[in-house]
Amino acid sequence: MVEASTRPAPSDVVIHVEHRMLLQRHLRGDADAFTALVADLGGPVWRTLGRCGVPASDRDDLFQEVFVKVHRHAATFQADRPLKPWVLAIALNTVRSFFARRRVDTDLEALPERASREPSSQALLEARESASWIEERVGRLPAAQRDIVVMICLEGVAQKDVAAALGLPVNTVKTHLRRARLALAEDLQRRAVALNREAGR
Repeated sequence: MVEASTRPAPSDVVIHVEHRMLLQRHLRGDADAFTALVADLGGPVWRTLGRCGVPASDRDDLFQEVFVKVHRHAATFQADRPLKPWVLAIALNTVRSFFARRRVDTDLEALPERASREPSSQALLEARESASWIEERVGRLPAAQRDIVVMICLEGVAQKDVAAALGLPVNTVKTHLRRARLALAEDLQRRAVALNREAGR
């Protein structure tokens, strides 16, 4: 996995400002601002729910719950910070509450297949299987590591923004990320050995 840069690109800064402006407009009573905010950040929230193992049948309800919380707590948002990490932190807390209520296994369900441009159907199938396997293994990480991998590696949030959103020191975020990557690397190595053995039969 490629680590997201801790230095935001100019386009990221513009997006952060636009998101904050939408939230500020919402707080001032602009009826269209919150709809635009959901349209912008709904994708990352939806993906986060799936990656954290929320069953497909429950994702709509949790999606709504996340943005109800965003609405209710909008006045507590610190306007000098990017909004996306704050919203994703709310989503992750909502997932934890969901599983605490349900007391169900947190294994990931298969995510929707990703579009790709592999040259053959066999290569496409292998790529999809690998992507699905990685997503599934991310879902099996300890919650603290999983949340950080989802935000940094899969959603491209900067480490310092993740730390601020989760209320953790940056060094703690780095430690969780390093441990998660080591665990995933070991899993990948074991998978490669198993696949080689199968191919040699």
